[in-house]
Amino acid sequence: DLRHRFETSEVPAMRRQYLAALGAFEDPTLRERALEYSLSDAVRASETTTMWRDFRDRSDAQTGEFFQWIMDHYGTISHRVPPPALRFLPTLAGACSQERLAAAKAFFGDPQRSAPGVRSTLERLGDQVQQCTSLRDREERSVAEYLRSQEAR
Repeated sequence: DLRHRFETSEVPAMRRQYLAALGAFEDPTLRERALEYSLSDAVRASETTTMWRDFRDRSDAQTGEFFQWIMDHYGTISHRVPPPALRFLPTLAGACSQERLAAAKAFFGDPQRSAPGVRSTLERLGDQVQQCTSLRDREERSVAEYLRSQEAR
């Protein structure tokens, strides 16, 4: 079982691989269990965000669910994650959603949740979201047309 292998491994690279594997589940129930596990005492504070990196690269719906989980568990996360890492939490909101960007700005812009460096992270995230949504808006139609033409073959 992955958790057992993770918990008994002393090799940092192997521990990272096991955590990444735990974060790779497609099943929503297993994803939720893996996220909860990432906040357990079995996971070192410095390892907490390891599996989270894969969550931001999922489908838009899964990324949205993950970001909601971050907001719902922020109290625990902010006490567990090393303070310098808190500034990067807004990037977990995902990179191509104006709505999620607005939610990240509102959530992390709150002085009670604003860690040093969060403002610059939010600015960079805003630039990334703008680039992504502009590209999507500009190219979505031509990509869809191309894909339809390939189906007809």
